[in-house]
Amino acid sequence: MIQTTNLYIELFGLVLLFLLTISFTGFRNLFTFSQKEIPKKGERSQVVDFVRGIAMCAIVVIHVDSYFAFFHPKDPELVLSKWLANFARFCVPAFILSSGFFLSWKGASAFWMSKYKNVIIPYVVIAVIGYFTKYPPENFLTDIIPKLLLGQVFQPYYYIPLLFGFYFIYVFFFRNIENWSAGKFYAVLVTALLINFWSNHFYPKSIPYLGSLEAISITNYIFFFVLGFSAKRILTNKEIFLSNLKTNKFFFPVLLLSILSYLGVVTYFTVTMNLEISNHFLFYPVACFVVLTFLGINLESTNSKMLKSIYSGFAYIGENSLALFLIHPMIIHLMHMIDPYYFGGFYFGWVVTLILNITLPLLIWKITSKKLPPMNTDKHR
Repeated sequence: MIQTTNLYIELFGLVLLFLLTISFTGFRNLFTFSQKEIPKKGERSQVVDFVRGIAMCAIVVIHVDSYFAFFHPKDPELVLSKWLANFARFCVPAFILSSGFFLSWKGASAFWMSKYKNVIIPYVVIAVIGYFTKYPPENFLTDIIPKLLLGQVFQPYYYIPLLFGFYFIYVFFFRNIENWSAGKFYAVLVTALLINFWSNHFYPKSIPYLGSLEAISITNYIFFFVLGFSAKRILTNKEIFLSNLKTNKFFFPVLLLSILSYLGVVTYFTVTMNLEISNHFLFYPVACFVVLTFLGINLESTNSKMLKSIYSGFAYIGENSLALFLIHPMIIHLMHMIDPYYFGGFYFGWVVTLILNITLPLLIWKITSKKLPPMNTDKHR
């Protein structure tokens, strides 16, 4: 029943994706391949950092929901937490989509050395420290390598081997994408969408070994990765983005209405079935990225000091997203020794848990940043 419901929700999202694509040039342009060089200033947009910052906070929201469900799975108030977690399900696809914005090929040595310094070293150091907070130390020598390779020291670490899977297909398949014909790109994009849809609902979980690798399977996010190569021209350049919105005055209102319609369906099944939505459904993350980009552009140009501070805060989180991503699971794991209701009941405890899992990792990183290499994923070009 749950699997069928998830399929219906996905199909509803795909209908919205299809209608938006055929109805509005502004949305269709996200999927339009261009060989024109992107302006230099678009390669390091703080608006993208802002979107990533919100996506990182959304990841924490999902983990806070799991923390509360661990202690109080039958508490009716948990429906609100599950609802917020389902609204946050755009998060990982947002990172995968934006990874295509900043990848560039400057030779094997330069490419892999940046990954070694900016991803592998921080990941290994923090994961090893985290291992001793969760597992018996006597198993370390035999256990640590498989857990590092499969991203299993903490459950969220699946993202690291997943990310490297995309690095490898970039190197072997996409590194010369600027030389592709439009026809080749569109064929790959449609194929990626079909593979992603298949993986979302028909991944062979029952097959030994293959089923256990679902979390790190690139098939779950391949559409978002490929889309990043075409969408980056619009989503990383303010002038192009705003011009794109003006192609039709109904585009953005209809996009918002589509998101609200989708979330209305999600809300219904969250309340009636306590349903947990997948992280990699196809429509919602793409639509959210566009709306959050619009929000970021407007906050970037605001004269309000308070709104400017909010924008800068999320951008800072986005710039340090990998550090927060790696350290936060250790924090929330250690918090499992304490019932979250001890922080002041469901509502106050939920907010306190969220704040602690955002601020503590950033504080720890700031204190120790001189000891480790920088961890900004935008530098992994």
